[in-house]
Amino acid sequence: MSRVISFALSVLLATAGAAAAQIATGTVSGVVHDSTGAVLAGVTVTMKNVATGATRTATSDAEGRYQIPGIEPGEYELRAAFAGFKTVVKSPLAVTVGGGTDVGIEMTVGNVAEQVTVKTETPLIETSKADLTRIVSTREIESLPISGRNFVDFVKLASGVSLGRENVGGGAFKEPDVGVGAVAAPRLSFGGQPELNTMIQVDGADNVQTFTGLPRATPSQEAAKEFRVLSSTYLAEYGRALGGFVDIVTKSGSNTGTGSAYYYWMDDALAARSILNRPGEDVLNQNQFGATYGGPLVPGRTFFFGNFEGQVR
Repeated sequence: MSRVISFALSVLLATAGAAAAQIATGTVSGVVHDSTGAVLAGVTVTMKNVATGATRTATSDAEGRYQIPGIEPGEYELRAAFAGFKTVVKSPLAVTVGGGTDVGIEMTVGNVAEQVTVKTETPLIETSKADLTRIVSTREIESLPISGRNFVDFVKLASGVSLGRENVGGGAFKEPDVGVGAVAAPRLSFGGQPELNTMIQVDGADNVQTFTGLPRATPSQEAAKEFRVLSSTYLAEYGRALGGFVDIVTKSGSNTGTGSAYYYWMDDALAARSILNRPGEDVLNQNQFGATYGGPLVPGRTFFFGNFEGQVR
């Protein structure tokens, strides 16, 4: 019996207003106007992270336009305030990794202390982007069944993506072809291209081998928040790969300390053997365990998240 222990401890220091990697964040923009359709300049638009309380603020220009870039993925509340008009609040507003959300704001005349609350829904199409892309959310990562508990396999749900072809040039630096959980490197091919043309990024940083360019093992499934799969027509901020991109964002702490413990067990003795395989070929023994915990270091400003994972085979 071999023992494989993987330790993934990520401390995510999320300071309000701090700069982040461009493609690991999202952007919210739009136009502010009154009930007659006339644009409003000088409106203060504030985005507040529901989990952390961190805020970002922008002011509409002479054409009524506002833009708030570099927003950490998550659920937000948008608030627009202007003298002589009722305050407008829109929530919940989802910001996705590498996403662009267009939120128009209509304000009506009234006391600024009065508030108009608008319930929003996440649009199915990102009108500000022309790329061929797919978002795999936290709900999908946590709910969809998957053998091996390697969430990157969900990338194969996107069109034109399949299991990567063997690259014989990896040498001693090539990570394992097989494995479960955090010890398994993603093997992905976009449009039939070699694995070397696939770029995996984690929190905005390239997650590939320095010498070979092949993907490294990704964080644990329990530490993954969401990821974006890009197949073609990339924007200017993407580069260095001819195939596709997988842009992964890991979880962060919040103002409330939360954690979890988990154990997953699979054994070939409990599974039926395929009639097409010889005895001994259907071997799958998986004992995967771990724990997560995240919380605030400085409430409303700085947070941490840690994940330990191990497995016995």
